[in-house]
Amino acid sequence: MTASVLRRWAALGLVMPVMVMAAPGSAEPLSFGYFFQVLISLVLVLALLFGTLLLMKRFSHGLPGRQSPLKMVGLLSLGTRERVVVVELGDRWLVLGVTAQSVQLLTEQPRPEGVPPQAESSPPFQQWLQRALNRNKEHHAPPSA
Repeated sequence: MTASVLRRWAALGLVMPVMVMAAPGSAEPLSFGYFFQVLISLVLVLALLFGTLLLMKRFSHGLPGRQSPLKMVGLLSLGTRERVVVVELGDRWLVLGVTAQSVQLLTEQPRPEGVPPQAESSPPFQQWLQRALNRNKEHHAPPSA
């Protein structure tokens, strides 16, 4: 499309609302019917969002990566953008060098004896939220008489 065609469409887009506002018509004040229609539309949109959320939760099987065999064991920062990361993959430990441009395998070794397998790297969000809500209730509980 050429620039002149784009300018014409832009001008039409700017002029059209003015033409619609100037057109003679019945300017009805807002009525209960209009309010009810907007309210029903809002409820339908919220119901669709809630339904989509339920479907996503059901078919995604929780958070992605929760059942992943890959877990971070440790991290050592060597600079502003350089790190050494130890990752557990099954019964192996991978030592990775991580920079802003690359990730390199430094060494791979079996999990050391006596070290239990790494638990989940972070608790599920639901548990974290429940603990936070319980703490909030404890702080804001009314004093018992």
